[in-house]
Amino acid sequence: MLKNILLTVITGSILVTIPANADDDKKPNKCPSIASIQATNLGPRVEQAMEDDNWMIINEKSKYDTDSEWTFGLLDVEAKDKADALLVGKESLATLTFGGGPFRDDIWHRWECDYYTKKNNRAGTITGNLYFNLKKH
Repeated sequence: MLKNILLTVITGSILVTIPANADDDKKPNKCPSIASIQATNLGPRVEQAMEDDNWMIINEKSKYDTDSEWTFGLLDVEAKDKADALLVGKESLATLTFGGGPFRDDIWHRWECDYYTKKNNRAGTITGNLYFNLKKH
């Protein structure tokens, strides 16, 4: 699930999730559709992971085509810099496939949906907001 993916990508970083609202315990009716994710501009957060120099692109606070608020993350983006990461991310987003969900994450008290791309990027949505620091020390 996305929790495991995010924890793997940002090992050694601060990871905190804050529920979007009190309804986060209620299972969402559905995951965001691929078309709704693809229709949203990537970014604005583009961060470099500490352990492998790959990039991740985060969109926070979007309902997409659902009644719930989601954060979307595209992970494992191989790029030379932030601008290149956005270009590669857009190409990857065009090949997005649904992996499953919504799944309940009882540790972080949120719901998750999994997605993948043909470029082997992992991706996912979580209910609530994701705050983390991926800056290299």
